Amino acid sequence: MPEATSGPRHGLRIPVEPGEPFGRCTIDGFVALPQGGLPRLVAVCLPGGGYTAAGYYDFAVAGESGYSMVEALTAEGIAVVGLDHLGVGESTRPQPAALLGAEGLAAANHAAVLWVVDRLARGELVPGLAPLAVPVIGVGHSMGAALTMVQQANHASYDGVVLLGMTAVAGLGAEHGGEAGTSARDTAERALRAVAAEETWESGYFAPLRSRTQQLFYLDDVPANVIAADTAGATTVPRAAATDISTRGFLVPHAGRIAVPALVAFGEVDLSPDPHGEAAFYGRCDDFTLVCLPGAAHCHNMATTRHRLWRRVAAWTRLFG
Repeated sequence: MPEATSGPRHGLRIPVEPGEPFGRCTIDGFVALPQGGLPRLVAVCLPGGGYTAAGYYDFAVAGESGYSMVEALTAEGIAVVGLDHLGVGESTRPQPAALLGAEGLAAANHAAVLWVVDRLARGELVPGLAPLAVPVIGVGHSMGAALTMVQQANHASYDGVVLLGMTAVAGLGAEHGGEAGTSARDTAERALRAVAAEETWESGYFAPLRSRTQQLFYLDDVPANVIAADTAGATTVPRAAATDISTRGFLVPHAGRIAVPALVAFGEVDLSPDPHGEAAFYGRCDDFTLVCLPGAAHCHNMATTRHRLWRRVAAWTRLFG
Protein backbone atom coordinates (compact mmCIF):
# COMPACT_ATOMS: atom_id res chain seq x y z
CA MET A 1 0.00 0.00 0.00
CA PRO A 2 1.35 3.46 -0.84
CA GLU A 3 2.42 5.81 1.92
CA ALA A 4 -0.51 7.76 3.33
CA THR A 5 -0.74 11.38 2.18
CA SER A 6 -3.03 12.58 4.94
CA GLY A 7 -2.99 12.33 8.69
CA PRO A 8 -5.64 10.81 10.94
CA ARG A 9 -9.27 11.65 10.27
CA HIS A 10 -10.66 14.03 12.84
CA GLY A 11 -14.35 13.56 13.55
CA LEU A 12 -16.79 16.48 13.53
CA ARG A 13 -20.18 16.96 15.20
CA ILE A 14 -21.49 20.30 14.00
CA PRO A 15 -24.53 21.98 15.56
CA VAL A 16 -26.98 23.41 13.02
CA GLU A 17 -30.52 24.78 13.16
CA PRO A 18 -32.42 24.03 9.94
CA GLY A 19 -35.41 26.02 11.18
CA GLU A 20 -38.88 25.31 12.48
CA PRO A 21 -40.06 22.81 13.51
CA PHE A 22 -36.80 20.93 13.76
CA GLY A 23 -34.85 22.72 16.48
CA ARG A 24 -31.16 22.06 16.97
CA CYS A 25 -29.58 19.23 14.97
CA THR A 26 -26.07 17.95 14.36
CA ILE A 27 -24.21 17.19 11.16
CA ASP A 28 -21.63 14.41 11.29
CA GLY A 29 -18.37 14.68 9.39
CA PHE A 30 -14.59 14.46 9.35
CA VAL A 31 -11.46 16.45 8.51
CA ALA A 32 -8.37 15.08 6.75
CA LEU A 33 -5.27 17.27 6.46
CA PRO A 34 -2.24 16.99 4.18
CA GLN A 35 0.91 15.76 5.80
CA GLY A 36 3.87 18.11 5.95
CA GLY A 37 2.57 21.64 5.66
CA LEU A 38 -0.50 23.84 5.85
CA PRO A 39 -3.32 23.21 3.39
CA ARG A 40 -3.57 25.62 0.47
CA LEU A 41 -7.30 25.08 0.09
CA VAL A 42 -10.26 23.36 1.78
CA ALA A 43 -12.58 21.04 -0.15
CA VAL A 44 -15.96 20.45 1.51
CA CYS A 45 -17.24 17.14 0.14
CA LEU A 46 -20.93 16.21 0.12
CA PRO A 47 -22.05 12.65 -0.72
CA GLY A 48 -24.71 11.38 -3.08
CA GLY A 49 -27.89 9.58 -2.15
CA GLY A 50 -27.25 6.41 -0.16
CA TYR A 51 -23.67 7.39 0.74
CA THR A 52 -21.87 8.94 3.67
CA ALA A 53 -19.03 11.37 2.94
CA ALA A 54 -16.46 8.90 4.24
CA GLY A 55 -18.07 6.01 2.39
CA TYR A 56 -17.77 7.72 -0.99
CA TYR A 57 -14.77 10.06 -0.79
CA ASP A 58 -12.62 7.96 1.57
CA PHE A 59 -13.75 4.61 0.19
CA ALA A 60 -11.74 1.59 1.30
CA VAL A 61 -11.72 -2.00 0.03
CA ALA A 62 -10.06 -4.82 1.95
CA GLY A 63 -6.90 -5.91 0.19
CA GLU A 64 -7.01 -2.99 -2.26
CA SER A 65 -5.51 0.50 -2.34
CA GLY A 66 -6.04 3.65 -4.34
CA TYR A 67 -9.78 4.12 -3.87
CA SER A 68 -9.68 7.18 -1.60
CA MET A 69 -10.27 10.56 -3.22
CA VAL A 70 -9.38 12.05 0.16
CA GLU A 71 -5.84 10.66 -0.15
CA ALA A 72 -5.55 11.99 -3.70
CA LEU A 73 -6.60 15.51 -2.70
CA THR A 74 -4.54 15.73 0.49
CA ALA A 75 -1.50 14.70 -1.59
CA GLU A 76 -2.09 17.94 -3.49
CA GLY A 77 -2.08 20.10 -0.36
CA ILE A 78 -5.86 20.19 0.02
CA ALA A 79 -7.65 19.75 3.34
CA VAL A 80 -10.81 17.66 2.97
CA VAL A 81 -13.89 18.18 5.09
CA GLY A 82 -16.56 15.53 4.58
CA LEU A 83 -20.11 16.32 5.73
CA ASP A 84 -23.13 14.03 5.95
CA HIS A 85 -26.42 15.74 5.16
CA LEU A 86 -29.13 15.70 7.80
CA GLY A 87 -30.83 12.32 7.62
CA VAL A 88 -27.63 10.60 6.44
CA GLY A 89 -25.24 8.38 8.40
CA GLU A 90 -24.93 9.55 12.02
CA SER A 91 -26.33 13.04 11.36
CA THR A 92 -29.66 13.94 12.94
CA ARG A 93 -32.83 12.72 11.22
CA PRO A 94 -35.25 15.61 11.74
CA GLN A 95 -38.98 14.96 11.98
CA PRO A 96 -41.34 15.42 10.30
CA ALA A 97 -39.09 14.30 7.45
CA ALA A 98 -41.60 15.43 4.81
CA LEU A 99 -40.78 19.07 5.62
CA LEU A 100 -37.02 18.73 5.11
CA GLY A 101 -36.52 19.45 1.41
CA ALA A 102 -33.46 20.38 -0.61
CA GLU A 103 -33.55 24.04 0.44
CA GLY A 104 -33.51 23.05 4.13
CA LEU A 105 -30.68 20.56 3.70
CA ALA A 106 -28.65 23.13 1.76
CA ALA A 107 -29.21 25.74 4.47
CA ALA A 108 -28.02 23.29 7.12
CA ASN A 109 -24.94 22.43 5.04
CA HIS A 110 -24.20 26.15 4.64
CA ALA A 111 -24.38 26.60 8.42
CA ALA A 112 -21.95 23.69 8.82
CA VAL A 113 -19.52 25.27 6.35
CA LEU A 114 -19.65 28.59 8.25
CA TRP A 115 -18.89 26.66 11.45
CA VAL A 116 -15.88 24.97 9.81
CA VAL A 117 -14.53 28.21 8.31
CA ASP A 118 -14.92 30.08 11.61
CA ARG A 119 -13.04 27.44 13.58
CA LEU A 120 -10.38 27.17 10.91
CA ALA A 121 -9.81 30.93 11.12
CA ARG A 122 -9.52 30.73 14.92
CA GLY A 123 -7.24 27.70 14.89
CA GLU A 124 -9.87 25.57 16.63
CA LEU A 125 -10.89 23.12 13.92
CA VAL A 126 -8.18 20.53 14.52
CA PRO A 127 -5.72 20.35 17.45
CA GLY A 128 -2.36 21.77 16.45
CA LEU A 129 -3.50 23.50 13.28
CA ALA A 130 -2.68 27.22 13.25
CA PRO A 131 -5.35 29.79 12.33
CA LEU A 132 -5.88 29.65 8.59
CA ALA A 133 -7.80 31.56 5.94
CA VAL A 134 -7.73 29.79 2.56
CA PRO A 135 -10.17 29.38 -0.34
CA VAL A 136 -13.02 26.93 0.21
CA ILE A 137 -14.55 24.92 -2.62
CA GLY A 138 -17.63 22.74 -2.57
CA VAL A 139 -17.39 19.22 -3.99
CA GLY A 140 -20.54 17.18 -4.48
CA HIS A 141 -21.39 13.87 -6.09
CA SER A 142 -24.89 13.11 -7.41
CA MET A 143 -27.38 14.27 -4.77
CA GLY A 144 -24.46 15.99 -3.04
CA ALA A 145 -23.74 17.91 -6.25
CA ALA A 146 -27.40 18.93 -6.50
CA LEU A 147 -27.39 20.17 -2.91
CA THR A 148 -24.11 22.00 -3.58
CA MET A 149 -25.85 23.78 -6.47
CA VAL A 150 -28.74 24.79 -4.22
CA GLN A 151 -26.39 25.85 -1.43
CA GLN A 152 -24.20 27.97 -3.70
CA ALA A 153 -27.19 29.58 -5.42
CA ASN A 154 -28.88 30.46 -2.12
CA HIS A 155 -25.95 31.16 0.18
CA ALA A 156 -22.76 31.68 -1.92
CA SER A 157 -20.83 29.39 0.46
CA TYR A 158 -17.88 28.60 -1.79
CA ASP A 159 -15.15 30.15 -3.92
CA GLY A 160 -15.73 27.44 -6.54
CA VAL A 161 -17.72 24.26 -7.01
CA VAL A 162 -17.01 20.75 -8.32
CA LEU A 163 -20.23 19.04 -9.39
CA LEU A 164 -19.83 15.35 -10.14
CA GLY A 165 -22.42 13.26 -11.96
CA MET A 166 -25.42 15.58 -11.55
CA THR A 167 -27.30 17.16 -14.43
CA ALA A 168 -28.83 20.59 -13.99
CA VAL A 169 -31.93 19.76 -16.01
CA ALA A 170 -33.11 16.18 -16.37
CA GLY A 171 -35.23 14.56 -13.68
CA LEU A 172 -35.59 10.94 -12.64
CA GLY A 173 -38.20 9.10 -14.65
CA ALA A 174 -38.33 11.88 -17.24
CA GLU A 175 -37.18 9.57 -20.01
CA HIS A 176 -40.35 7.56 -19.58
CA GLY A 177 -42.64 10.56 -19.73
CA GLY A 178 -45.56 10.85 -17.36
CA GLU A 179 -49.17 9.84 -17.36
CA ALA A 180 -51.65 12.50 -18.39
CA GLY A 181 -52.08 14.94 -15.52
CA THR A 182 -49.05 13.62 -13.62
CA SER A 183 -46.68 16.27 -12.32
CA ALA A 184 -42.91 16.16 -12.75
CA ARG A 185 -42.62 15.80 -8.99
CA ASP A 186 -44.94 12.78 -8.93
CA THR A 187 -42.91 11.22 -11.73
CA ALA A 188 -39.68 11.75 -9.78
CA GLU A 189 -41.19 10.29 -6.61
CA ARG A 190 -42.34 7.15 -8.43
CA ALA A 191 -38.86 6.67 -9.86
CA LEU A 192 -37.29 7.00 -6.40
CA ARG A 193 -39.79 4.63 -4.86
CA ALA A 194 -38.84 2.03 -7.46
CA VAL A 195 -35.28 1.92 -6.07
CA ALA A 196 -36.21 2.11 -2.37
CA ALA A 197 -36.74 -0.62 0.17
CA GLU A 198 -40.52 -0.47 0.59
CA GLU A 199 -40.47 -0.87 4.37
CA THR A 200 -38.40 2.32 4.73
CA TRP A 201 -40.32 4.60 2.36
CA GLU A 202 -42.92 6.00 4.76
CA SER A 203 -40.30 6.92 7.36
CA GLY A 204 -39.13 9.78 5.16
CA TYR A 205 -35.56 8.43 5.14
CA PHE A 206 -35.50 5.53 2.73
CA ALA A 207 -32.90 2.83 2.15
CA PRO A 208 -31.89 2.53 -1.52
CA LEU A 209 -31.75 -0.89 -3.16
CA ARG A 210 -28.34 -0.92 -4.81
CA SER A 211 -29.26 -3.98 -6.89
CA ARG A 212 -31.61 -1.71 -8.88
CA THR A 213 -28.99 0.96 -9.61
CA GLN A 214 -25.94 -1.19 -10.36
CA GLN A 215 -26.00 -0.61 -14.13
CA LEU A 216 -25.98 3.15 -13.57
CA PHE A 217 -23.33 3.07 -10.84
CA TYR A 218 -20.61 0.83 -12.34
CA LEU A 219 -19.27 -0.33 -15.68
CA ASP A 220 -18.61 -4.03 -16.20
CA ASP A 221 -14.89 -3.75 -15.36
CA VAL A 222 -15.46 -2.70 -11.74
CA PRO A 223 -14.38 -5.69 -9.60
CA ALA A 224 -17.05 -7.60 -7.71
CA ASN A 225 -15.30 -7.06 -4.36
CA VAL A 226 -15.36 -3.30 -4.94
CA ILE A 227 -19.09 -3.37 -5.66
CA ALA A 228 -19.69 -5.54 -2.59
CA ALA A 229 -17.74 -3.17 -0.33
CA ASP A 230 -19.56 -0.17 -1.78
CA THR A 231 -22.96 -1.81 -1.34
CA ALA A 232 -22.20 -2.73 2.28
CA GLY A 233 -21.74 0.94 3.16
CA ALA A 234 -25.14 2.14 1.93
CA THR A 235 -27.03 4.57 4.15
CA THR A 236 -30.38 6.36 4.15
CA VAL A 237 -31.64 9.06 1.79
CA PRO A 238 -33.84 12.00 2.88
CA ARG A 239 -36.93 11.42 0.77
CA ALA A 240 -38.30 14.97 0.41
CA ALA A 241 -34.96 16.44 -0.62
CA ALA A 242 -34.27 13.56 -3.02
CA THR A 243 -37.64 14.16 -4.65
CA ASP A 244 -36.91 17.89 -4.99
CA ILE A 245 -33.60 17.45 -6.76
CA SER A 246 -34.93 14.59 -8.92
CA THR A 247 -37.82 16.66 -10.26
CA ARG A 248 -37.28 17.84 -13.81
CA GLY A 249 -36.44 21.54 -13.87
CA PHE A 250 -35.95 22.01 -10.11
CA LEU A 251 -32.21 22.65 -10.38
CA VAL A 252 -32.29 24.89 -13.46
CA PRO A 253 -32.70 28.21 -11.60
CA HIS A 254 -30.13 27.21 -9.00
CA ALA A 255 -27.49 26.37 -11.61
CA GLY A 256 -28.27 29.69 -13.28
CA ARG A 257 -27.37 31.63 -10.12
CA ILE A 258 -23.92 30.08 -9.63
CA ALA A 259 -21.37 32.81 -10.27
CA VAL A 260 -18.10 31.14 -9.22
CA PRO A 261 -15.83 28.81 -11.23
CA ALA A 262 -17.43 25.42 -11.73
CA LEU A 263 -16.02 22.05 -12.78
CA VAL A 264 -18.76 19.65 -13.89
CA ALA A 265 -17.92 16.01 -14.59
CA PHE A 266 -19.78 13.00 -15.98
CA GLY A 267 -18.89 9.40 -16.66
CA GLU A 268 -19.74 7.80 -19.97
CA VAL A 269 -22.79 6.27 -18.23
CA ASP A 270 -24.31 8.99 -16.08
CA LEU A 271 -27.33 11.18 -15.35
CA SER A 272 -26.91 13.90 -17.98
CA PRO A 273 -28.67 13.33 -21.32
CA ASP A 274 -26.25 15.81 -22.92
CA PRO A 275 -23.08 16.59 -20.96
CA HIS A 276 -21.88 19.11 -23.55
CA GLY A 277 -25.14 20.99 -23.22
CA GLU A 278 -24.85 21.44 -19.44
CA ALA A 279 -22.90 24.72 -19.73
CA ALA A 280 -26.02 26.45 -21.04
CA PHE A 281 -27.62 26.21 -17.60
CA TYR A 282 -24.78 28.08 -15.86
CA GLY A 283 -25.49 31.50 -17.32
CA ARG A 284 -23.69 33.52 -14.60
CA CYS A 285 -20.63 31.25 -14.47
CA ASP A 286 -17.78 32.79 -16.49
CA ASP A 287 -15.34 29.93 -15.81
CA PHE A 288 -17.03 26.62 -16.64
CA THR A 289 -15.05 23.39 -17.07
CA LEU A 290 -16.59 20.16 -18.37
CA VAL A 291 -14.89 16.81 -17.82
CA CYS A 292 -16.21 13.71 -19.59
CA LEU A 293 -14.59 10.73 -17.91
CA PRO A 294 -14.19 7.66 -20.12
CA GLY A 295 -14.30 4.26 -18.48
CA ALA A 296 -16.61 5.42 -15.71
CA ALA A 297 -20.26 5.14 -14.81
CA HIS A 298 -22.08 7.36 -12.33
CA CYS A 299 -19.99 6.37 -9.29
CA HIS A 300 -16.72 7.79 -10.56
CA ASN A 301 -14.73 6.95 -7.42
CA MET A 302 -15.18 3.23 -7.99
CA ALA A 303 -14.27 3.39 -11.70
CA THR A 304 -10.96 2.12 -13.03
CA THR A 305 -10.32 5.63 -14.42
CA ARG A 306 -11.02 7.43 -11.11
CA HIS A 307 -7.44 8.72 -10.74
CA ARG A 308 -7.77 10.63 -13.99
CA LEU A 309 -10.69 12.58 -12.55
CA TRP A 310 -8.96 13.19 -9.23
CA ARG A 311 -5.87 14.59 -11.01
CA ARG A 312 -8.12 16.83 -13.10
CA VAL A 313 -9.93 18.15 -10.03
CA ALA A 314 -6.64 18.81 -8.21
CA ALA A 315 -5.23 20.68 -11.21
CA TRP A 316 -8.41 22.77 -11.49
CA THR A 317 -8.06 23.91 -7.87
CA ARG A 318 -4.89 25.78 -8.87
CA LEU A 319 -7.28 28.48 -10.08
CA PHE A 320 -7.51 29.49 -6.43
CA GLY A 321 -3.79 29.66 -5.71
